[in-house]
Amino acid sequence: MYYFDHAATTNKKPDSVAQAVYAMLASAEYGNPNRGANCYSLNSYKKIEETRKKLKRLFVADDDYEVIFQQNATMALNTIIKGLLTEKDHVITTVTEHNSVLRPLYQLGLAISFLPLTTSYEVDLTMLEKLKQINTKAVIVSHVSNVTGSALNLEKISHFCRTNKLLLLVDVAQSAGVLPINCTKYALDAICFTGHKSLFGPQGIGGICLKKTLVVEPLFSGGSGILSMAKYMPIDYPEHLEAGTLNTPGIMGLSAGIDYLCQQGEAALEKEQRTLANLFYNGIKDLAQLTCYANPVLAKQNNIISFTLKGIDSATIATYLEEQENIIVRSGMHCAPLIHQELGTKATGVVRFSFSSMNTELEVRHAIEAVKKLVKIM
Repeated sequence: MYYFDHAATTNKKPDSVAQAVYAMLASAEYGNPNRGANCYSLNSYKKIEETRKKLKRLFVADDDYEVIFQQNATMALNTIIKGLLTEKDHVITTVTEHNSVLRPLYQLGLAISFLPLTTSYEVDLTMLEKLKQINTKAVIVSHVSNVTGSALNLEKISHFCRTNKLLLLVDVAQSAGVLPINCTKYALDAICFTGHKSLFGPQGIGGICLKKTLVVEPLFSGGSGILSMAKYMPIDYPEHLEAGTLNTPGIMGLSAGIDYLCQQGEAALEKEQRTLANLFYNGIKDLAQLTCYANPVLAKQNNIISFTLKGIDSATIATYLEEQENIIVRSGMHCAPLIHQELGTKATGVVRFSFSSMNTELEVRHAIEAVKKLVKIM
């Protein structure tokens, strides 16, 4: 099979990731972290703290930041959005957002303004000043769209937020491990990440890297391993937002994924992914009745290329590709409803190819020929 759904999850992990998870489960050397001072608990605690440090280095987060582990980016975003905002606030976000941003905002019932797209499928940042209101509290954005693969200019957004004293909260589910992220340089108040995409970790682990000065109301309360007589969660991070037993096997797998990423070189892997995506784009962009939703300036395009064909439902195309060409892609709305209103693809959805350094040029060339055949048949 040819797997091109890495924006959903990387199906092929480095061997070291599986080995790290297995070692935790099979060695009988790891206990419940922060639940006692015995050697087994301390073994888990040390691995978790090592992974926090690795993530801070990866995201260039100085001592003003802390890493909080969560189940995934969705849980992280819910924690940040519901823990910082109220119905009295106004936020600026974008039409590219995933439902993991949109639904928590809708649930709060606050006022929302949306940045639209430009003709090159980038978010129109020139609208920021026009959308700002007297009660605007935060700008919440996805660093990279999971539909178009277009990346936001964090430097411009950061300047706007600092000038207007607004919180800047960033969903980096699609960019972590693909693009460089610098929390300190851009004064990002919080980023929410997942481990199972381009960080090569297992599913079920993600988190938040946030400024320690932020006061976030916990989404969950429960055991923390310390201050057990207190009625409320400890006020210090990370315990304040880490109720219950952490996913130690997942964290150890994520740690191994980060090691692999750093050993290979994040910039080198980014170049590989971008090269494969550009090869695919150039191979299909001029096909009859096929519309690519990618930035024509390929230097701004990342590892995602989406398209529609002749008004055919995207699920029909995805099924054909799997059954006839052994190609796995993602079809539909990709949990990002507003961008489909902008693109005019609500009726069909889009077919999304997303690439990883685990893919090869030969695989991509097979995909190009498959799409060419598809165009002729349909």
